[in-house]
Amino acid sequence: MSEFRRGAAGAGAGLGTAGWGESPKLAGNAGPSAHALTEDSQAGATGRRRAPAPSPQSRHFRPFLWVIAALMLAFATTAPAQSSRIQIEVLVFAYNNPDSGSALSPADADPDYSGMLLGEGGAVYSALPREALKLGGAHDALARNARTRTLLHVGWQQDAGGTRPVRLRGRAEVSSSDPERGALATTHPELDGDLRLRFGRGVEVHVDALLRVESRKAGRANGEQRFRLNSKRIVNYGELHYIDHPALGIIVRVDRVDDAGADATGSQ
Repeated sequence: MSEFRRGAAGAGAGLGTAGWGESPKLAGNAGPSAHALTEDSQAGATGRRRAPAPSPQSRHFRPFLWVIAALMLAFATTAPAQSSRIQIEVLVFAYNNPDSGSALSPADADPDYSGMLLGEGGAVYSALPREALKLGGAHDALARNARTRTLLHVGWQQDAGGTRPVRLRGRAEVSSSDPERGALATTHPELDGDLRLRFGRGVEVHVDALLRVESRKAGRANGEQRFRLNSKRIVNYGELHYIDHPALGIIVRVDRVDDAGADATGSQ
């Protein structure tokens, strides 16, 4: 998995400087799916570690990931004054025709998701209107790209320190059946999952998401493949984090909200 992160401080030149004032960071975790550049999140301007040789898959997607990075830079804003309210934004997308080798086994049980669904019109834990979201440019680019499709773009505000899990459920559904095993047609969300936050030195973001892809034969549904992304990240306020998987990707940002912004959003 890889992570695109906008640092909270620094003074380098990067992909665009609108509201940033520092260079972007693209870091990868060690593991079979790690790719792109690796940079010590604490190193800042003092040095960088040598990046491992990229895999063929990382070379294939790297130009596209930098397009996303540039768009996120363009839509970034300066950090507001600290407050007791924070805003979380999540953008989930899927790669078309994912590698079946990364799918769950048919014998693997579905994860048990229990996060709360966002409400509407409230001050906290309510879905924000589109105009209040910051990743609209990245969403539009992903929707236009032939390799990807967007699954979910949502944001909400909550009190800093709140740890209630939030459900990440897309609107699209997938129908599947397995006549050979006597399984009748069933319908499930194409995307389902939970996002959990823990607070300490930074904010730990834990995303557990399940993507269902319909399998078709002779133009008819004959089963499904399931892909699971389960990852944790330590983020700082104002950073952008990109979490990658062979079948889907997630962009997350956490921001502090100034008092005026909290009042305006809560009054809607």
